[in-house]
Amino acid sequence: MVKNRRLIKVHIFKIITYCILLGLVSWFYFFLRSHLFLMLLILMIITVPLSIVAGMYLSRRIDIDLNCAEKDIIKNTESYVGIIIKNPTYLMTMNVKVLLEAENEFYNSKNTLEIALPCRIHGNYEMMLPVNLSRCGIVNYSVKKIYVLDLVGFIEYKKNVDVKRSVNVFPEAETEYRQKAGEVGGGKTETDETNKKGHDFSDVSDVREYIPGDRLNSIHWKLSAKKDDLMVKDRVSMSDEQMVVLVDLAGDNEVVDEVLSLGYNVVDSLVNDGIFVKLMWWKEKEFEFETRKILYREDLKEAYTDMYEADIYESNDKISEYISGVMPELRAYVRICYKEGKVDAVVEETI
Repeated sequence: MVKNRRLIKVHIFKIITYCILLGLVSWFYFFLRSHLFLMLLILMIITVPLSIVAGMYLSRRIDIDLNCAEKDIIKNTESYVGIIIKNPTYLMTMNVKVLLEAENEFYNSKNTLEIALPCRIHGNYEMMLPVNLSRCGIVNYSVKKIYVLDLVGFIEYKKNVDVKRSVNVFPEAETEYRQKAGEVGGGKTETDETNKKGHDFSDVSDVREYIPGDRLNSIHWKLSAKKDDLMVKDRVSMSDEQMVVLVDLAGDNEVVDEVLSLGYNVVDSLVNDGIFVKLMWWKEKEFEFETRKILYREDLKEAYTDMYEADIYESNDKISEYISGVMPELRAYVRICYKEGKVDAVVEETI
């Protein structure tokens, strides 16, 4: 539990400026003997203690909250974080300084933004802050302290708070990634299928001529080219049609973010085509693979949310060896990884 310790910061320069102004008003009063300057002098004298006491009381009663309208957002698109100042009193101040932190634990990155907001009398003030998140992950917004400045600006009261909100940031749909997904799901990734089972990640029982309504990913492109007619692969069972996709979280932050984007688009396209996907990623700390069955887009979002809890690792040299040991029955899989200087989706056969 966070203790609300109120630490005081005194603005010496403002106090000196105010004292000089007070001295000038006093000089004009004693020189001119004007009732106007007398009233102004009295007002300046009594305002200071009232402002300090009011600021102290307000700092005890004021509260803050955060509002994230959208829980799931797409990276590189504008979203909003609402910062709400709650004031149950009939006092006010023109300056409440809020320190808003945005942390992406997946990439171990944190940014702090200082925002000055007014505090309305007996009510709430909300400012919608536009943000544009450029990387995937779970972004945690938090406010751990605020500073309340009294009206005359002499004393700043620090208040510790504990307000947190989080959003899930998912990859955006990009044309080049969708094209790669089409290559993976279509005939371009058939690695010399012939009569071997498993090369296209499902069991083929027969090959027949195309019938209107058949899915494009079932077309046998090589055989179709030879026969000058569209030929379709018959599956043993449509529920048996599956593809194993491994998202390899190796590399620096920029590389891994591109891997996540490509993997998300590939799996999303496959699921949209009615292909059952088994999504996998390596958990470095637990030294094991995490596996998720993806039937719908919501399954993919849930899987990626869990994936954001994993750790980025440096080397992926042993991944192929590990997956062969864990799944010896697997003949081939799609690996989303950084290879030969670029991020790509490659079909790999197990040893």
